[in-house]
Amino acid sequence: MPSRNFFAVTAMIHTALRAIVLCLVSLALGVGSLAPSLAQAKSNELSTLKKNVSSQKKQANKLRSQAQKLSQQEKRLHKDLAKLEHSLKSLRNSVAAKEKDLDTTESQLARTQMQREKTEQSIAEAEKALGKLVQAMWPLKLDALKGKKRSETWAESDRHFVWSSSVYAETRRVLEKLDSQHKALAELEETHTVLLKNAQKQLDSINATKDGLLQKRLQFAQNLRKVRAERLSHEEELSSVISAISTMNYRIKALTGGNIKAQKGLLPSPVSGKRLSSRQLSHDRLEAAPGRHGLSFRTVDGAPVNAIFAGRVVHNNILRGYGRVVILSHGDQYYSLYAFLSESNVSVGQNLQQGQTLGWTGTYPAVDGPGLYFELRFGQKAINPDKWLTLRR
Repeated sequence: MPSRNFFAVTAMIHTALRAIVLCLVSLALGVGSLAPSLAQAKSNELSTLKKNVSSQKKQANKLRSQAQKLSQQEKRLHKDLAKLEHSLKSLRNSVAAKEKDLDTTESQLARTQMQREKTEQSIAEAEKALGKLVQAMWPLKLDALKGKKRSETWAESDRHFVWSSSVYAETRRVLEKLDSQHKALAELEETHTVLLKNAQKQLDSINATKDGLLQKRLQFAQNLRKVRAERLSHEEELSSVISAISTMNYRIKALTGGNIKAQKGLLPSPVSGKRLSSRQLSHDRLEAAPGRHGLSFRTVDGAPVNAIFAGRVVHNNILRGYGRVVILSHGDQYYSLYAFLSESNVSVGQNLQQGQTLGWTGTYPAVDGPGLYFELRFGQKAINPDKWLTLRR
């Protein structure tokens, strides 16, 4: 069995190690003579934060009001869209009707063009027939001009008279037909001209209506995009302001009533695992049980270790006999210590929220495997964590 001297030496070594840890903590935290200046700095920071929060809240209310107005304006534009669509539908129906009228006019133009071509062909045929008649009557005209009289019998004279009369009659008929066809052609040309003008007028009206449709759509789209962009910009800025307010409120909470003292007896466990008493710890190695005022947990390998309360990281490094240690300052000289971490994801100066993961458990010799050693301190004095945490033995 070990002698009494052995246990005495063990106790002395543990005492020396605890003194070293306390010195390191004191150096890291800089407590003592700096307390008055830190208190003044804390008061100044709190005053500045409250002013900034008040200013940011005013800005947030202003942005919220503007965003709401823009949202209402956007809703009105969407209502106007329904009216515009109804108007556009009427205009489209109007365009369709005008296009139908234009098709009818173009059909009329095609028919008048065919009639013109037929009339011109008929005129050409009549003029050709008239030429033949003139050619047949020309000898008679020459004889009449020369005063010649033909020596022919009464029957021949009668036949010649009948023939001449029929030629003259046919010539008169052809001339009258030509005159009628020329008049008809003139009317067709006039009708054709009127139809062309109407067609051009209808086409211009259709194009103007389509231009109006396009302009209305374009104007509406521009207005809607402008309002939506302004609303999104205000909402984005509002989100940024709200985030800033939340950050400052968190800091104010840490500086004022939201202190760790108000949470005494309500703080969560730093890790999920089995809590072990000092009798259950292994003492095969002197550094296995670093202290008697903290809590020891046996956990699964790599269990997440969480902050028991909001605080600032003031230490994250290796300490002999403690492995990797993270120390959080919770304000008012309260600190929490987390030892034997396998790794840590936080850095010195970083602000953590309650429950935020600060590392993962590693090998803790006192529990013969993975685990966590935890301490709660007020200044340089270790305090009983049982009165602060909600966990039970």
